[in-house]
Amino acid sequence: MMPTSCTIQYCKTIPLIRAARKRKISILRAQGRSNEAIRALNEYLEQFVGDQEAWHELSELYINEHDYAKAAFCLEELMMTNPHNHLYCEQYAEVKYTQGGPENLELARKYFAQALKLNNRNMRALFGLYMSASHIASSPKVSAKVKKDNVKYAAWAASQINRAYQLAGRGKKENKCSMKAVEEMLESMQITMS
Repeated sequence: MMPTSCTIQYCKTIPLIRAARKRKISILRAQGRSNEAIRALNEYLEQFVGDQEAWHELSELYINEHDYAKAAFCLEELMMTNPHNHLYCEQYAEVKYTQGGPENLELARKYFAQALKLNNRNMRALFGLYMSASHIASSPKVSAKVKKDNVKYAAWAASQINRAYQLAGRGKKENKCSMKAVEEMLESMQITMS
């Protein structure tokens, strides 16, 4: 069946409509009208559900509004469309870490680990893994086994951070101060087994 001229005309106008709607959302955001931008983005995403850029923009708007549950939902949508993007895993983990609580910290640790699995050079995910594992290990509400496991995760992350800084600063005199600062920071955050 051959497409009619109306169908062809309609197909040509869809990208223009999308671009115009996205432009309007950008203007709303630039004007500081976040609530209107969020509403417009939600309406846009009802029609163009696969637009990863729009989901990411919406997650950032929700984060700016401190609505972390909705930001997490947007990032989950992004991870479903592109599960191999380490940055989506990292951002989702950061949102869960920010939400706090035992379940969210556990999810944060897992997604920081997933981000590292996808990109083992992601220092932000490595620091996130260290921080989330440290918080879980220091919680009085967790079992001894969970505490022990998370102390191991935090120690591993700390050693990887130290290793990365040593490799980056090899042969540079001024990096010795930076290395010492990192070691002191990690030591000050050290968790005891008791």
